[in-house]
Amino acid sequence: MLRKLLYGEAPGDRRNLILLLGSTLLWALCLTAANSVLERSLLPIGILSTFAAILPMAVGVLVIWSHIRYLQHADELQRRIQLCAMAVGFGVTIIFALSYPALEYIGAPDDGNVFVLAGVLAYAAGGVYWSRRYR
Repeated sequence: MLRKLLYGEAPGDRRNLILLLGSTLLWALCLTAANSVLERSLLPIGILSTFAAILPMAVGVLVIWSHIRYLQHADELQRRIQLCAMAVGFGVTIIFALSYPALEYIGAPDDGNVFVLAGVLAYAAGGVYWSRRYR
């Protein structure tokens, strides 16, 4: 049951899901490494620091491409689940990003990463919720 939920029924679902998860992990690692290197000023301003700043965006394009590929080859139910999960993730991200400045006035940290974290967690929770709902 869990295998079907994760991979779907189409022959390429598992390969496409692995590509999506792998590219997302690669992007997260590149983003974390770039932020660490740039925040600590380990690279002098120039070509290397520019490359470190641009690399996560380039890998992000791979994530978008792999997500589109996954959705193109997924069955209708998996597409529906992903659409609903993305709607939840997007909605939470927008509402959180626009409302967060008010929280900063009462002492919340000034950190833009909380928007990404909120969106990713909402997307994951939406995926779990909608997967269970359509069982």
